[in-house]
Amino acid sequence: MSNWDLASDYIGHNRLWKEFHAKINSNTGKHYLETWIANAKANKSRVKEYGWACEALQGKHKGMTAVLLGASPAIRNQVDKLRELQESDDFVFIGITSGLEFMVENGIRPKYVMIADADPKMARFWSKLDLNATKDSTLIASVCTHPDMLDKW
Repeated sequence: MSNWDLASDYIGHNRLWKEFHAKINSNTGKHYLETWIANAKANKSRVKEYGWACEALQGKHKGMTAVLLGASPAIRNQVDKLRELQESDDFVFIGITSGLEFMVENGIRPKYVMIADADPKMARFWSKLDLNATKDSTLIASVCTHPDMLDKW
């Protein structure tokens, strides 16, 4: 049985998994649990096609400093410094979905983009995004990400 099959069975059929999520955040867990399960099942073929990022990326950037780029308004004050850092071989940039449009518009090109959003409404963060500008970025996605977001990438 593959890692994906094991994870899918665990998420979909394990009573303790459901209890765990409810305890961590009852509101989020109650609201999204079924969505997470449905998205994970819908993404099974995508994961099989593209693989597990943890396997492909393990050790790839050893010795480099990861710069995590969020969507905080504070990033607006750091654009020049970030552009400078991205030219160095000492740093690898990792952006998140909700800040990607701003990054691209300001010449910041993360090597990786992370997404874990189960809700298709998160597509609003990509409404004006030129996805051609992200062709050199690798998407790292949770299996629970809404399939439409993965298809758009």
